[in-house]
Order: sequence, then structure tokens, then C-alpha cells
Amino acid sequence: MATLKRLVLCICLMTIVVPVTTLAGSTKDKTELTEKTEESIKAELLLQRLEEIKELDKSNMNAMERREMRQEVKSIKAELKAISGGLYISAGAVLVILILILLLA
Repeated sequence: MATLKRLVLCICLMTIVVPVTTLAGSTKDKTELTEKTEESIKAELLLQRLEEIKELDKSNMNAMERREMRQEVKSIKAELKAISGGLYISAGAVLVILILILLLA
């Protein structure tokens, strides 16, 4: 019975907290939005370059050229990873994690 009360309390708190945090995150400066668009344009260019490299005929390249291509692909992937940012967790996942913590505690 006590765990049921904890569960109901947790769900009630999440219904209050989640909308507040989504409203707080929705106010962004225009500079942040322009930075995001610049990053998205750069990411699109990098993805296009990866597609170009993927479509290249590598059979007539020598070993040094293939090595340079691999290094370029690695650097592009690293840049894309840096642009993409951090870890995103959905609200549903947070809710499930909190429920599990409460049930197991």
C-alpha cells in the first residue's frame, strides 16, 4: 500500500514538474537559434561530403589516398558528434527511471 502511495505521488509530481520544465526550456534567445541554424547548415555540408566520399570509386586509388579518405571520414564524424551535443532523455524515460527508483528503494 505504501508503494502505491509513492507511485501515485510520483506521478502527480511528474505531471506538475514536466510541463514547468518544458516551458522553461522554450524561451530561447535569437542568438541561440542562429547558432543552431549555423550548426545545422554545417552538419548538412558534412553529411553531403560523407555521401560524396561513400559514392567515390575507391578501386583506382592508391593506399595513401584511401588512408587520407579514411582520416577525412573520421574527422567529419568527430565534428558531427561534437555538433550534435549531449545526451537527450525523454520525459517518459525520466518517469520510468523515477518509478523504478521508488519501487526498488
